[in-house]
Amino acid sequence: MTLVSVQRLDLVLTPRPWPFAAQKRDQIDAFFNEQRAINPALWNGQVLLLHGYTIRDTVFQGAYFQTDFASMLAWRHWDFPDRSVRSCFAMGALQGSDGAFLLGVMAAHTANAGKIYFPAGTPEPSDVVGIRVDLARGLMREVEEETGLTANHVEAQPGWATVLAGASHRSRCCAHTRPRKACAGAFLRISPAKGSRSSPTLLWCARKPISTR
Repeated sequence: MTLVSVQRLDLVLTPRPWPFAAQKRDQIDAFFNEQRAINPALWNGQVLLLHGYTIRDTVFQGAYFQTDFASMLAWRHWDFPDRSVRSCFAMGALQGSDGAFLLGVMAAHTANAGKIYFPAGTPEPSDVVGIRVDLARGLMREVEEETGLTANHVEAQPGWATVLAGASHRSRCCAHTRPRKACAGAFLRISPAKGSRSSPTLLWCARKPISTR
C-alpha cells in the first residue's frame, strides 16, 4: 500500500465511453438481473469512476467519467478487469468527544451488506458543479444520509495522524477532537492498483480537510 499526503484535490468530469461496459453489456445486464433477484432494492443509477490521475506536489489531479452502477458492480465483482479505471471516493472519519470513531454496518438492502465502513459512497452526478467533481460535497451528503449528522454537527480538524493497520478498510485516519463536539476529516480511497489482483490497494490521506478549488 502506498500512502501519499495531499493538500488539495483538482477533479473534473471528462465524459468518455467505457469500452468494458460497451463490450460486456449483455453479460453486465445478466449479472445485474441476477443480483436484483437476490436483492430487489439494488438500483441501477449513475456513478462516477476515475479514468486518470496525477499527483503534483501536494495536489491530486483526476478525471472522472460517468457510468451506470450495474457496470461498476460487475467490474468490481469480476476483479477489476479494466485496470485503467479506478473507484475513487472520499470517506469520513468521524470522531466523537469520547475519542471513539463512528463506523457503520451496511444494511441488507445494499450491495455491500454486512461490511463495516466509514461513511462513504461512490461519487454521483449530483457531486459535479460545472465540470468540477466535489468529493467534499458528496462526502457530507453520505455522512448525513448514513448518520443523520450535518455540517452543523461536525467540524473538520487539521493535523491528521495516520495509522495503517492493513489493507482495505482496516486503514484508519485519526483527527484531533474538541470537547463535546464531533470532529471530522476525510481520506481518499482508490482501487484497484495497476496490475494487482487484490481489491483496495492505494490510499491517499489528507493532512487537511479535502476540498476542491
